[in-house]
Amino acid sequence: MIAKLRDLYAALEERRLILTKELETCSDEELHFQPGPDRWSMVMVLEHIVMGERGVRLKGAEISGQAIEADPQADALFKMVIEILDKDMPVDVPDPKIEPVGDKALPVLLSLWDAERKKLGNLLDNVTSADLDKAVASHAVTGSLNPVRTLELALAHFDTHHRQIHRIREEYKTSKSN
Repeated sequence: MIAKLRDLYAALEERRLILTKELETCSDEELHFQPGPDRWSMVMVLEHIVMGERGVRLKGAEISGQAIEADPQADALFKMVIEILDKDMPVDVPDPKIEPVGDKALPVLLSLWDAERKKLGNLLDNVTSADLDKAVASHAVTGSLNPVRTLELALAHFDTHHRQIHRIREEYKTSKSN
């Protein structure tokens, strides 16, 4: 794997392992706690992360290897999405297929996530320096993504939802202490 991709992928994997350990310490009640009627539980957040990563990768399979033309609007959209994620701004899920249901048990989700990450790693293993400006993934808002942007988006998306999980845990603890 190209060094830049390996470093980004390693950061993503490190974060996945940290979150996995955190979630494995939670009770089933805590994992399924929803702070409000229209709010996600930790299991729902994890399901969304897994489905999001899968969706971006699968959409990329349709366009993989196509050159990405310089498009200032696409660049601006990418930066906007990253800014929204970094600021934890609430937005609708851009693709209804990645709206979580919350009906999967933690071990099932962790197994799906592990398999998905391996597929992403395999995809990135096949990227050569000549492919760095080519599409390997696609996002509902940003469109085609090169390998670096794919990982940058995955990291920003993950970090946003990791913070969300921490907020849900705090709300759960507060609800139990009242």
